[in-house]
Amino acid sequence: MAENSVVTKMLEISNAHISEETSNWLDNEINNENSVLVVYQKLQYGWFISLPEDLVDGEVDYITVPEDLIRIIEFAKSENCTWVMLDRDAMTILELPIFDW
Repeated sequence: MAENSVVTKMLEISNAHISEETSNWLDNEINNENSVLVVYQKLQYGWFISLPEDLVDGEVDYITVPEDLIRIIEFAKSENCTWVMLDRDAMTILELPIFDW
C-alpha cells in the first residue's frame, strides 16, 4: 500500500433495517445540498452514506435524521466505520430492528 493511502471501513447492511419512510427520506437527501448526511444512490437497490468525522464524533445535529437510520449510524460508529452501505441483498444483523415493507 502506498505510504499516503487511507483505508476506510464500510458497514454493509440490509435496507430491511430502515423503514419505507426512511427509504423515501434517503432518496430525498441525495440531491439535498443542506442535508446533514452525504447520501449517494446505489443503483436502484440501496444507498451509500458517508459518515464524516464531525458526524462520527457526534457533533452533528440528528434532529432531521430518522431514528432507525440513527441506530444504524450509531452501530457503524461503534464498529469504527466511516461509510454505511444499505443494500437490499446485504445481510441483516441481530443488533438492529428489521422493518417489513
